[in-house]
Formats: sequence, structure tokens, C-alpha cells
Amino acid sequence: MSNIIKTLFVFLLIALNFAPTKNTDPLNYMDYQKGFNEVEALIADEKFNLAGAKLDSLFEEYDIKFAKDLVVAAQLSALNNENEKSVKWLIAATRKGVKIQCLKSIPILKKRLSAENWEKIEGQVSEARKEYLSHIDFALAREFHNRFQQEQDAKGQEYYQTTVYSNFRRIKEMTQAGNFPGEQTIGIDDAQYAKSIEDCGLGNSRIIVTLLHYDYPISEISEEVFIQALERGELHPREFATIYNFEKNKISALYQKSRRTYPELPQYNFNFPFGERSNDLGKVNSDRLKFGICPYEVDLKIDNVCRKYGLKLRFNYR
Repeated sequence: MSNIIKTLFVFLLIALNFAPTKNTDPLNYMDYQKGFNEVEALIADEKFNLAGAKLDSLFEEYDIKFAKDLVVAAQLSALNNENEKSVKWLIAATRKGVKIQCLKSIPILKKRLSAENWEKIEGQVSEARKEYLSHIDFALAREFHNRFQQEQDAKGQEYYQTTVYSNFRRIKEMTQAGNFPGEQTIGIDDAQYAKSIEDCGLGNSRIIVTLLHYDYPISEISEEVFIQALERGELHPREFATIYNFEKNKISALYQKSRRTYPELPQYNFNFPFGERSNDLGKVNSDRLKFGICPYEVDLKIDNVCRKYGLKLRFNYR
């Protein structure tokens, strides 16, 4: 009997030795964004069924980091006459802080969803809101809403620079601790807590605006830290590109009195607002791909598709 047990034990060890091990490495959200680029390209070509299927597969592989992606999925579902699926994504979006009035303002959803569909979503709003608030650091969210509003109120005042610098130091403090204050930590913008903020931009303006206004944010924090935030899904590629353009072209008024100097940032061409525009679309698209942004031509086509079908695919800095 003991020999049988020994033999079984040996077979067990061999099986464990050759069993495939689960990959526990964290997923790289730059890869997710490249997959999302494929979704956008399919939308630009009006291949909505394929776009919806691709987005479904991304959602199965990755945790959803940005509330706006759920809203995009809901619009695709509505466009594909999959109202129940659209409702599912919209309820999920409210669990990430999206307010129902923002959803009701999107033309394709107003057109395609029935009163019964909206009633189903509205019935989940209260519980969804509680779930959202339990998953973010609410104290930190309130702090950054307050900081955002103080920065807006300081515009044109002599203490504006002091306010921006204070807000930047707080952001830098968190990034140095390995905790970029992204949407997963402090949620999305909420006009309930800052009168100058936009509810339906589904963004993180509290952080992005300070990084736009501060002189040399990427140089001071380091591009590597920003890329790590992109890889973890804490920063959206379009947010990074906008921050980059503001620093590279010294858009903020604070550069006029800044005495600090840093080496020039690498030259990227995104053809985004406030940046230099290039006719070399090969270079533009290569730089965009590096950070997970769709090709320039896709952006242009998507604008037309959005107007044609009543879609909303672009949100604050995203």
C-alpha cells in the first residue's frame, strides 16, 4: 500500500512541475489602449458590429479603468440595436460615477433607448452611486476638487502661481509614493464638489489642469513616471499628449516668469491642439502609437461619424 502511495506522490509532483503557471504579471494598459485604437478604427469605418465585438473582448481581458469606455460601449450597443446590452454598460458606467443626466444628453442614447430602458437604469442609480463612492478615496477626491476650484479662483490673482505650485507639489508627492491620483483613486470630475468643473466630461481635470498650468511638470516628475501611470491605466494617453504639448510649447503663463531650465523633452508630434502640427503623418502616427493614441486620420473620420450618428466618443482630455 505504501508503494502505491509513493508512486501517486511521484506522479503528483511531476504533474505540478509541468502544470502551466498563471501569469501574475500586471497587464500593461498601453496594450489595452492599442486595442482600443482598433475599436476606434472600426468605428471610423462604420463597422460597428466588429467594433462592439472587439471592445467586448478587451473588457473580458482587462479591468475597465476609464468610465468613458463604458459609455462608448453603451453607444455601440445602442447603434447595433442591442438595447439590453447598452443598458448593462450604462449601469456599469454609473457604478464608475457617471451621472444619468450625462448619459441622457448623448443623442444616440436618447434616440435608441426606450423609456423602459431608462427606467431600468434609473432604478439602479442610488445603489450604483453608493458602490462608486465606496471604491474611491472620497476624502482625496474632495481634496482635489477643492484644490481645482482654488486654482480656478486664483486665475488673474497674484497668488495664482503659489496655488498652482501647491497643487503640483501634492500631485508630485503622490506620484513619488507610486500612487498617481488617477480616476481609479479619486474618481471622475463631479460638479457637486467644484462649481467650475464639468460633470459630463468624464475626466480627471482636477489633476490634468494643474499639470497643464505648472511649468515643466513632465521634466520635474520625469517622463518615466508618466509612462508608468499610462501602463497602469492611471493616466489616459490623450491626457499625456495634452500635458506634453503644454510643456513642449510653454503654453502656460507661468513659463513667462519661470527661471528653471531642463533638457528639452523628446520631440513628439501628436497633431493635438496647442502643439506644433506636422504634415509627416508617418511620424505623427508613430508617435501616437507609442503612447496608445489612434492614427490622426482615424480622429478625423471619427469626428464625421460622431456627427452622422449622434455619438459622443471624445471627453475631457480623452
